[in-house]
Amino acid sequence: MGHPATALSFQTSYSFSITMEDHSFFSTRPLTSSRIEIIYVEEGAGVFIAGDERTSFTSGDVVMTGTHLCCQYKLDPAYVGEMRDRVRVSVIRFLPDFWGETFLNLYENGHIKVLLDSANRGIMPGADVRGTIQSLMERMHSSESAGKIILLLEILFRISVSKGIRSLSSGEDGLHPDEADRLERVHQFSKENFSRKIGLGEIAAVAYVSPNSFCRWFKNRTRKTFSRYLIELRVRHACHLLIESKLCSKRICIESGFNNFSNFHKCFKEVMGKSPIEYQREVRGGLR
Repeated sequence: MGHPATALSFQTSYSFSITMEDHSFFSTRPLTSSRIEIIYVEEGAGVFIAGDERTSFTSGDVVMTGTHLCCQYKLDPAYVGEMRDRVRVSVIRFLPDFWGETFLNLYENGHIKVLLDSANRGIMPGADVRGTIQSLMERMHSSESAGKIILLLEILFRISVSKGIRSLSSGEDGLHPDEADRLERVHQFSKENFSRKIGLGEIAAVAYVSPNSFCRWFKNRTRKTFSRYLIELRVRHACHLLIESKLCSKRICIESGFNNFSNFHKCFKEVMGKSPIEYQREVRGGLR
């Protein structure tokens, strides 16, 4: 997006702002916020954590969180290390009631009111609206006064009608510490071994459960199957290679742990909403 850092000049009690931030957004942010946040990840990748649920995010993704969600973002090691200074995030923050109840209760704003409630579980809009949201947020950085609020309303409307919107948490309390530690071991083992086939018995042993129980145990705690979780890990790694390496697509397929190119292409499009080559052209084009 390439904009200088901008913000509305409100007092401490400001109701609405948009800023361009770096890696410090992820490293110093609180676990909860008094404001609703909409973030567009210009460059960066990692995991969004809410309770016992984890969702991968990467460059081009949009995440919206509400005021009641205890959550955190964990950057990929590359973006904590050598690529640390390349992390860029556009962030909108606003108080949930700064419009007033009368405005939100208008019939025409029904979609937005439901959306604001849904944000308390964390949501990620589908690929069908990400490009539009990116464009609208770019315009907000250079808009004046009421123009910013008009654009915010447009963004909220676009998110509310997204066909691929998904919740990032169940809204339930987190795990018992022992269970959280067990799940973290599974996550760490998977991140270190996703490029090869991981047997059911092998990963079940990491979690200290039987192979027959593992799939049910993992899905109950993450709201996704282990196979789906592995696909997301592999696609996220492929995204990194597509941006940072000069490897051909078939080599990236192998390095990311996919057994054949057609499966790689299919899984990548399911997760990212576009093909590997479309993703590479879009992101590299945005970095020029």
